Amino acid sequence: MRIDEKKFEEAQKDIDILKQRIPKHPSVNYAQGLIHLHDNKLQEAKNAFEASLKVSSRQLLPKYYLALVNFRLGNVEQAEEYGEQAFAAVPGSISVRELLAVIKLKKGLFDKAE
Repeated sequence: MRIDEKKFEEAQKDIDILKQRIPKHPSVNYAQGLIHLHDNKLQEAKNAFEASLKVSSRQLLPKYYLALVNFRLGNVEQAEEYGEQAFAAVPGSISVRELLAVIKLKKGLFDKAE
């Protein structure tokens, strides 16, 4: 809730407590990834989202954010891979479609981007 309310400092305090109590829970790592993404700590965000997926590989949102973070880091192939996985899970998602289109444009695949 604190992340949604953009109370990132308070959210980080909550996450720190949760890391002590349930350090491997995928939602804790996912929330930590969101905080890192907000702070533009892209490598740390990537690590947190990957940790979330290691515990529960069927989650959609960490895959979407891994696509986004990898794209920002210049890892276009990995961004596309995670984007395709997110798209396969939720083909109607506008956010996923937009991100995939940007990735395809970056790769020069204009027909696929369309």
